[in-house]
Amino acid sequence: MSHVVLPERSILTLLQTGVTAILGDLDVSAPGETVLDDILRTLDDAEKAKAREYFKEHPPSVIQGYPRIDAPFPLYAMTLTSDNEANRYLGVGEHDEPSGFGSDDSEAIGAKDRVEFNQWTKASFTIFVYTEHPDLCAWYYRILRRICNVGIRFLTSEGLDNATIAGAELAPDPRYTPDNLFVRRLTLTVEYDEEWNDRDALWQAINGPPETFITDPSQLDVRHVDTRDPLDGGSQGGIVPVDLTVNLN
Repeated sequence: MSHVVLPERSILTLLQTGVTAILGDLDVSAPGETVLDDILRTLDDAEKAKAREYFKEHPPSVIQGYPRIDAPFPLYAMTLTSDNEANRYLGVGEHDEPSGFGSDDSEAIGAKDRVEFNQWTKASFTIFVYTEHPDLCAWYYRILRRICNVGIRFLTSEGLDNATIAGAELAPDPRYTPDNLFVRRLTLTVEYDEEWNDRDALWQAINGPPETFITDPSQLDVRHVDTRDPLDGGSQGGIVPVDLTVNLN
């Protein structure tokens, strides 16, 4: 199982790698045979030539968060749209993790195994495409979709599963968007596993030492009571053991 720490970093790496790869391909591939030509294959040759030249001179900046003054256009700006619990495992995903007994692990002999917890999470990231012309916005949006589609296997290898892609035109808002700026958005949704355990400082600060909530007798008192139970003092009214010496015939 992949250990996901910051899904944002994996997605940023995907976008940056994709932009760099397309730029490198423009340098080594013949006009008409580049990845960019394939992405924009329905355009005529003259417009594809413009797209190749413009992308080479103005590759999109890739940033996390909304546009800032120091981020030039065209721009891919990634923001977190939502990050929600997708599935709650029984016991918040609680399961025992072997402590390493019998190995080179420094865990003391007889120490209790660590308890791991998991929560399956579904996150959506919106990547805004900002350009200064509607045609540019369409080109860069299609390039972004290709990068994300090709990157699905990479995201899976990073622990981000079930990736889905959706897009839309973003209506201009005069409070935030100048008249000469055009915006589309692509929403990339992934699922991943959040993990934690009961052996770190955070757990102990919030919940106390491992198992305190179980071993504290004021919190839990579960025992099997019968006439042989010393805690019950052999009192009558408990479960009477079967006398195996009785002849059932």
